[in-house]
Amino acid sequence: MLQLMKIVLFGTLLHCMSAIPSPVSGIKDELNKFMNDYADALLLPKCATPVNTDCSYARTFWAEDAILAVPGWRSGVGRDGVMHLLEVLVKSKNPYLHIRVTFDEHIKEDKQSATGYGHGTVYSKDETGALKKLADMRCLLHFLKVDDRKKYKIQYWVENIVHSGEDKRTT
Repeated sequence: MLQLMKIVLFGTLLHCMSAIPSPVSGIKDELNKFMNDYADALLLPKCATPVNTDCSYARTFWAEDAILAVPGWRSGVGRDGVMHLLEVLVKSKNPYLHIRVTFDEHIKEDKQSATGYGHGTVYSKDETGALKKLADMRCLLHFLKVDDRKKYKIQYWVENIVHSGEDKRTT
């Protein structure tokens, strides 16, 4: 049932993206900055710790009715559900885990929302403390404008793993 919900949500968001024309350049920069700020919020000292994890600043990036759907995890539903997933299930096991999402040209915007299809790269630190790439994702995010329609919040985040682990391709 959960997989069916993810498929329906993904299809609905793709349909919305194709139905709403928009110029991309300004919104692309705005959403990319938003996503960089979000990734940085996941690395703040209070959030990047396995004990007494407090990602309250990262929480401000999510809408009240948010949904986070990631392969291999149960879905986080509502802001509290998303934060429980991030703080209890993710950060307690891997405090430096974070994702950097970038959007190129696949963005649609209207007066109240924006939807972007982009590339996400999941990172953490290895045993030496060096940054290590863990996986590549296709990410579909839907953002709502709040605070008098000036500031975005993540409403839906759906991921599809493209590649994880070491690159085994031959050239």
